[in-house]
Amino acid sequence: MSYSTDNPWFYAVADERRGPVGFADLQALVSTGEITANTLVWSQGMADWTLASNIPELLPSVGLSVATEIPAPAQLPSVQRPPVTTPSRRLRTVKPASFGLWLGLSITAVFFYTLGIAGATMNEEVSAQSSVWIALGAVGLIASTVVGSIYIYRAWLAIQDDDIPSRTTPGKAVGFLFIPLFSLYWMFVALHGWSQDYNRLVSVYEYRDAPKMPEGLFLAFPILALVSIVPVVGVIASLAMIVVGPMVFFHICKAVNYFAAKAGRQGY
Repeated sequence: MSYSTDNPWFYAVADERRGPVGFADLQALVSTGEITANTLVWSQGMADWTLASNIPELLPSVGLSVATEIPAPAQLPSVQRPPVTTPSRRLRTVKPASFGLWLGLSITAVFFYTLGIAGATMNEEVSAQSSVWIALGAVGLIASTVVGSIYIYRAWLAIQDDDIPSRTTPGKAVGFLFIPLFSLYWMFVALHGWSQDYNRLVSVYEYRDAPKMPEGLFLAFPILALVSIVPVVGVIASLAMIVVGPMVFFHICKAVNYFAAKAGRQGY
């Protein structure tokens, strides 16, 4: 049986699932008598629910006397999840995200930059005009960056939870991305870390209709960004980012829109 005391825990009382709670809170419930040796408990990594008496760290002081309190044989559910109520969660109110808007701004920026660079290689008259194209490309890039930052903020806001804390706050997730050099590390937290926290949250709360985030894709983008500063291979990495970047933001928008719609259905 594999489990970690660092993960959130659930326990069942009269066919009602309660939690998630921290392991220290679970131990406190043992001391108050709400959780006994016969109480079913479960955490991530466990194949099935089990009796509290089977978790040594939970009832260390009970010892062998616990066995006398357990009916024999103890009938455990045959499935991974017993028919108990899914834990409730108060959803954060987030606005939807438009992938089309972000993509349109990004394409516009690339288009005008391309015109500007091409114009700079031609005659003097066109080269003077190229500065206008480059300026328009800069405006598109700034707008795309602002919109993308807003969507990353909303993505982190959507998974903030009192019982399952995420690794950072929405403000830090976005703000630290603008710190020179440090941002190369922080992208791993803001993107790959977010995908891990998101998948963990939807798994614990059993949001079966929630889109699953491809963690490998969210890891690939910061790796490519890091490699892009290396001479020669950086060119290939930069080209790959043009493909991977939109895929990452597509999934971010899907996640944000899922929670925005879910909160709307529940009246938040």
